[in-house]
Amino acid sequence: MRRFAVLSFILLALAALASIQSCKAIQRLLPATEVTDPAEGTPEYVIQQIIIAGMAKDSDDGWKLFRPWLHSEELDSPASEKNWRQFNFEALHRNVKLYLEDPTLPIYKIDYDEETDGGRQHRWFIVNQKSDMPSPVVMKPDPKADGEWRVKRMSLGL
Repeated sequence: MRRFAVLSFILLALAALASIQSCKAIQRLLPATEVTDPAEGTPEYVIQQIIIAGMAKDSDDGWKLFRPWLHSEELDSPASEKNWRQFNFEALHRNVKLYLEDPTLPIYKIDYDEETDGGRQHRWFIVNQKSDMPSPVVMKPDPKADGEWRVKRMSLGL
């Protein structure tokens, strides 16, 4: 009887795991979710803030808006910060309109999202109007920002 209970538990656990994976596959087939007014402190809010920074007319002003949303690990090294400023942010600044339905509003669409690194990071895939593939933004909570979500990697604009 005990062996049956253990086997039943294992089968149910495997079925649950399979259903979670199939839910993610189904999520990728559903229409993208439009983000208009996300709650402050959410990952969607952080993405909207970096898009607002990319929309700034002046690149230097935009960088000042963008920098606080970077994870502290990305700012530990001057070389890393310089790379973010010169390449990642500039690419976003040049191409931010690819992620917007209306180039005057910071409204974007999330195609799907997924946890990575055992749940310690999360990736959001943002609809890119120029590509069939959405562009990822990877975030994780930042202990130097009271555990708030911060950008670890992104391919917006690239």
